[in-house]
Amino acid sequence: MIHSILFYSIRLPGFDGHEISYWPLDDADLSVVASTNCCKNTHTLSLRRCSKFTDQGLSQLLMKCSQQLRHLDLAGCQNLTDATCNVIAEYNLRLQTIDLSGCCQLSDRGLCALLRGCKHLEKIELQNLPRMSNPTIDAIRTSVVMYNKLFAMNLSGCMHVMCCFYQPRCTWSK
Repeated sequence: MIHSILFYSIRLPGFDGHEISYWPLDDADLSVVASTNCCKNTHTLSLRRCSKFTDQGLSQLLMKCSQQLRHLDLAGCQNLTDATCNVIAEYNLRLQTIDLSGCCQLSDRGLCALLRGCKHLEKIELQNLPRMSNPTIDAIRTSVVMYNKLFAMNLSGCMHVMCCFYQPRCTWSK
């Protein structure tokens, strides 16, 4: 049933984004979406709180959306690991906004790779990431200095971040 709904929902004419948040999607469901040609023109992808899929299923989809994807919302997708950050960094180089809040398995290694690869990031949401610490903050600082694109971030709830930019709650915008 979910496969049928997904097939019809992703084929809307003139629709350049996929809002499939809160659905109980698994890797097979994402494989169905990835197999369609409509992913090539996707600018926005929101899979917020879709907690059943893994890095493997999402990677197939992200590779297909690589040319046009600008906005990605994966908040609350708790099965994702640093492997997802590596795929994003390699295939989604034009990404402008990303929300990885609550993706509790992500660590500094994956987040730093993402920041090095995605040089067009303007906004990043990294709330409640228990495995994130100061190396990610250093990568954010480097990104701000080198690429001068990042203008907003939210790091609230990240327990192991010792210092931040300007505000104690770790929110910042230029």
